[in-house]
Amino acid sequence: MKPTTQLRYTVDITRADVDAIETFLASRVDAQFATHPLKAAEYRMARTARNLIESAVWEARDALDTLQDGEEGSRDTLSEWHRLNNAWNRLVDAAVPWRDEAGHDPDRWRRVTHTDRSYEASYERGKAVLEAKAAAQEASA
Repeated sequence: MKPTTQLRYTVDITRADVDAIETFLASRVDAQFATHPLKAAEYRMARTARNLIESAVWEARDALDTLQDGEEGSRDTLSEWHRLNNAWNRLVDAAVPWRDEAGHDPDRWRRVTHTDRSYEASYERGKAVLEAKAAAQEASA
């Protein structure tokens, strides 16, 4: 079943999200395969896109599987969250040119920056500290 909430964090990405964006992108690639000869530039570009999409899909699924079996909070788990984040964002970027077409899911197919709410809060705290230091240095100059 497809999640109905807006995607905001890496922890919100599901296998259903990955499957849905893969299906959407594959249909666009398949249309190029069907309408262009094997040696045509459009066909070759579609092959390139297919390879990049398949690589990102594999990486996202593998990260999801590893996270399902992993120990929460470990360094390896954090690495998998980053891997999932990067793979997901590549898939979302690939779907952007079709954002105005039927089947595109703007609520779920969004770039993510933070793993979860706590990482976002930590980032914002760090950012505030750096901004305060910069302002203090500017004021003392």
